[in-house]
Amino acid sequence: MTGPTRNPWAAGAPGTVPPEVQAVLLAAGVTISSDPTSGGTAFSVPGLTLCILQADPPGVAWPNPDLGRFMRDLFAYHNWLLRFEEAKGIEAELLVSERPNYPDRETTARAGVATWQTGNRWVGTTTHYSLPGLGEFVRRSARLEFSSPEAFMALGTFAALDEYFTPTKASGGLVSPFQEALYMARIKALSQQGCRVAKFEIGGAEDGPKHVFLELDLAVWNEDEDEVLEDTGGMDDQQVYRLVLGQFGADDDISRVTVSLERTLRAWDRLIADTTALTHETCRDDVSFAAFMVAKTRLFSGELRRLVKEWAALGIPSDLGAAIEDGAVPAAEAIIDEDASPAIAALAAVQRLDLTVEALALLPEWQTLFELATRHRACDRLSEHGMPDDALPGMLIF
Repeated sequence: MTGPTRNPWAAGAPGTVPPEVQAVLLAAGVTISSDPTSGGTAFSVPGLTLCILQADPPGVAWPNPDLGRFMRDLFAYHNWLLRFEEAKGIEAELLVSERPNYPDRETTARAGVATWQTGNRWVGTTTHYSLPGLGEFVRRSARLEFSSPEAFMALGTFAALDEYFTPTKASGGLVSPFQEALYMARIKALSQQGCRVAKFEIGGAEDGPKHVFLELDLAVWNEDEDEVLEDTGGMDDQQVYRLVLGQFGADDDISRVTVSLERTLRAWDRLIADTTALTHETCRDDVSFAAFMVAKTRLFSGELRRLVKEWAALGIPSDLGAAIEDGAVPAAEAIIDEDASPAIAALAAVQRLDLTVEALALLPEWQTLFELATRHRACDRLSEHGMPDDALPGMLIF
């Protein structure tokens, strides 16, 4: 049995074939060419295209998806078998429950893989597998044996490459190992530029757009010693947002970026950006980026200022506008924590409780800026002033 497969692409650009990989593939009789339809790199044997390496977006396309599934299952089983043969005692018992499925007959047939058996029930049977243009490449008895090191390396490379670009179950089907490495590099770059990422989350649907959440400390950190090297709390807001959105906002598969910002001298604020139309060119151009910020982003401090304008239009005075300058979240907390919240009675009288700071703080996009006790007070106050239970903004309980 041959050793475990590894991914030789992990250290290089996703759209290029490392020289050592080219040598292995050519030795196995695999032809490397440009695919005219996708512009990617096609790997073929006579009469059969095995797979295509795509650069933008990075990924592996199998002209026959069942062949891709066959290779994934084959090498997952091969790698598990290696671990199982080396395991002892409890470790071996635990591995039994993790045994992956070997390629089934239906998948094998749809993949275009021919099979035949030799031997008998007395001496044992061996199942042989072959592909057009490649010939026999593996046989299975009590063990897995590849026909040659070249065949193992070539097919194992495709399987490892496919795994590298396929979203993992651990991420809920959202992030591949390639994307994880890419995001970690971007997080490191932000940290070196003065935006230390204290929290990073990805949400969304498996086959839909992703939402990225980042919680930032504005400082350059020594990660090894967990200490601040340089305070960047005075960094301009636009500069912070441009750095973050430049790293994460221009990806085609990311439609929303949320940034929670913690300053040394100013309190929390939060930006929510619809990045569907954002490009790297927009991030680099001052005028275009400023226009994007106006049209496609929402700030919690901006939402509070919107309330002040709405109150003024209704003839309700407030000093909230001045308080926002010392921090949007503390200004909102101060209002919610007061025994008699200003403006709420007047807003209740005109049936506009939706314009209260309390209602704003309970909206899903902003509520995690506040402690649970603060959200409970906001909810109770809205109820006391007549907001029906079914109209109360949803509240996360944690």
